[in-house]
Amino acid sequence: MIDGEIRERLALAQTAWFTSVRPDRSPHTVPVWFVHDEADLWVASSPSSRKVANVRSNDQVSLAIDGSGGEPLVAQARVDILDELPQYPGVVASFARKYGGFDITTESYSGPLVLLRLSITRWLLDGSAQ
Repeated sequence: MIDGEIRERLALAQTAWFTSVRPDRSPHTVPVWFVHDEADLWVASSPSSRKVANVRSNDQVSLAIDGSGGEPLVAQARVDILDELPQYPGVVASFARKYGGFDITTESYSGPLVLLRLSITRWLLDGSAQ
């Protein structure tokens, strides 16, 4: 469950840093757009992206939000790759609301997008003083 204060900060943040692990065990960090619901964080991506390939081999990732200030949010999560976007209308609508009509069900230059559902396993930094 994502508590109220964190939920508000997630709603305001436009970009997060998604870190996955390459097959050679080196980190791969990229900026992503994201949304959240009561329990999970969601990222839309091309199925041919490096981050999706990494997740197929190792489903453990971290997502850093608001990292430039004194109270960053950093979540550690496990990822499920979901390719049936219409089955998640709330997530589709959340992306459209947050990102000016961005329709994740529209094919990109690389084809249809997939959803990455990040199930938070723990907050490494939760915005509180460390």
